[in-house]
Amino acid sequence: MASPHCGRHRSASDRTLPPAGLRLRPVEGSLPQVELQFRSLGAAEALLMFGTDAEVLSPPELRHNLARKAAQAAAAYAATGH
Repeated sequence: MASPHCGRHRSASDRTLPPAGLRLRPVEGSLPQVELQFRSLGAAEALLMFGTDAEVLSPPELRHNLARKAAQAAAAYAATGH
């Protein structure tokens, strides 16, 4: 299994319990951090479905890949002229 990926998840409530298998780490003055494990960086791209409700902190390669894909999606929507 690949190494853990660390990120922040914006939740409606700080008291929301994480699903089984996730580790939630409260961070003083910040959004809670959630540690997830994926079999590959490609599998972790599913995090894009959270849009701006999640931010990948590490690894840097995944953060860069998600930023690139999000920019491509934004450009595709901007190019439609609707």
